[in-house]
Amino acid sequence: MGVLMELYDAKSERTRILTLENVAQYLRVHPSTIYRLLKKRQLPAFKVGRDWRFNLESIDRWRADAERSRGPAGFSSENDKQEIAS
Repeated sequence: MGVLMELYDAKSERTRILTLENVAQYLRVHPSTIYRLLKKRQLPAFKVGRDWRFNLESIDRWRADAERSRGPAGFSSENDKQEIAS
């Protein structure tokens, strides 16, 4: 079915919803990393029953905010030391 599921609301605007496995693939991280971020409440998500779902626009916004605060390579942009952000 591909990485994205497309749902249509009454306004015919596309809302793209990803599963946990899809968002891990999209972000190129292991699913356990997604679970860790969820546990720390650092990743925007919602539950459907017992399963996590992710809005693609929210994930893209979260990623852009993280890149602005840490720098695109995961390095701290607050100082010249290139510390890897955890």
